[in-house]
Amino acid sequence: MSEMQGPEFDEVLAKALKRLDAPEGFAASVMERAVAPAKLKGKLLMMPRMQAWMSGAIAAALVMGALITARVHVVRQQEQAAVTERQFETAMRVTNRALDQTQMQLQRVGLKLGD
Repeated sequence: MSEMQGPEFDEVLAKALKRLDAPEGFAASVMERAVAPAKLKGKLLMMPRMQAWMSGAIAAALVMGALITARVHVVRQQEQAAVTERQFETAMRVTNRALDQTQMQLQRVGLKLGD
C-alpha cells in the first residue's frame, strides 16, 4: 500500500468520513426495540423451570466444592506446620551449637559455668 500525501490523503479521508443519512424507518425501529423490554414486565428475569435432578446436581457440586476447599486448607496448614517445625529444629541446633562453642571458649579461659 502506498503512502498518500497532503491533498490526496485529505480527499480520501473526507470521502470515508462523509455523512450518510439513516435508512428510512431507522428511528422508529430503534424506539420500538427500546420499548419492547418494558412490555415483558418481569418475564426477562424468570428462569425456566429446572428439573429436580438438576437442583440436586448443583447442590452436590457446591457441597463437593466446599469439602474440597476445606481439605485443601487442612493440607496446607499441615504442610506449614511441618515447615515451621523443621525451622524450629534447625534454629535449636544452631543455638545449641553456639552455646556449646561459647561454653568451650569460657572453659579455655578458666571459667566453668554450672550444668
